[in-house]
Amino acid sequence: MPNQFFQESRSGSGPADPNSAPVIYVIDDDEAVLQSLLALLESHGLTTRGFTKASDFLGQLDTSSHGCIITDWRMPEMSGMELLEELKKRGMPLPVIVLTAFADVPMAVAAMRTGAVTVLQKPCPDAELLAAIHQAIEADRINHRQYRQREEFRRRIERLSEGERKVMDLALAGRMNREIASELGIGLRTVEKRRHNVMQKMQVESLAELMQVMMTVENAPL
Repeated sequence: MPNQFFQESRSGSGPADPNSAPVIYVIDDDEAVLQSLLALLESHGLTTRGFTKASDFLGQLDTSSHGCIITDWRMPEMSGMELLEELKKRGMPLPVIVLTAFADVPMAVAAMRTGAVTVLQKPCPDAELLAAIHQAIEADRINHRQYRQREEFRRRIERLSEGERKVMDLALAGRMNREIASELGIGLRTVEKRRHNVMQKMQVESLAELMQVMMTVENAPL
């Protein structure tokens, strides 16, 4: 069976293999509704995992997973809102689609503010749900690509020596080489050498490109 109520945990950290099939996690306490959704998604070639409890889903979820989540809003033990809050607390980047029979403006606003990418009302046309899923999968793919890029930039920064990092920080602050030399109490040629090393290790060709790299890292979501 391609879907299951309890998936086995996978080991590992960081983003999942971008070439592996995305998984659509479906959470609904109504087993008939859940099975109907899983059957629909699988008929369109999507890989699914089904859960009747949000707590079971959280217990099985690996942070390296990619794809998206579809969750009901009103559920016993843990509601859709509580699930969104817990995912946010854990820093889980998977896009969440809320599918509910009780959608109204305040509920939709609350869901979106807590991290849902969209709110759809049951019964939802198949085409609308599938379109939302494909948009969520694409958003997740972009998130993972940006994550890998930031991690690569961080590895480059870690290769800088303390002296190179000081020179880089001052250069990014707009200091000229002579000003950097004076501020750090080192020779001009040392500054020039360290700047050269910074550009090589960071794999950039200009100060503007270096600034863009640093902004990408510093503006990363928490």
